Amino acid sequence: MTNPNMEMLKQDVQALIHDAQILFRDASDAGGEKASELRAQGASLLQQAIGQLQTFQQSALVKGKQFAATTDHYVHEKPWTAIAVSTGVGLLIGLLLGRR
Repeated sequence: MTNPNMEMLKQDVQALIHDAQILFRDASDAGGEKASELRAQGASLLQQAIGQLQTFQQSALVKGKQFAATTDHYVHEKPWTAIAVSTGVGLLIGLLLGRR
């Protein structure tokens, strides 16, 4: 999932949660059958938000596994390059932390 997609998902989930909160507030103010209907709508909105978050989680997990596999393959194909890059990154981090 690309960064704009993640931002859209975040906004969608926030909107769904906000709508559900409004419905639950209205349901507490209303009585009888109307309250039950509003609670059901709120529960439906929350289920949609949970479903979207689960989809995002699965997508992130798949992409993470793909990245790990690609990295593992690269390290096995070019171990000295991987050592040099990781040493350089470690050195830069050490220099940045040493300045503080």
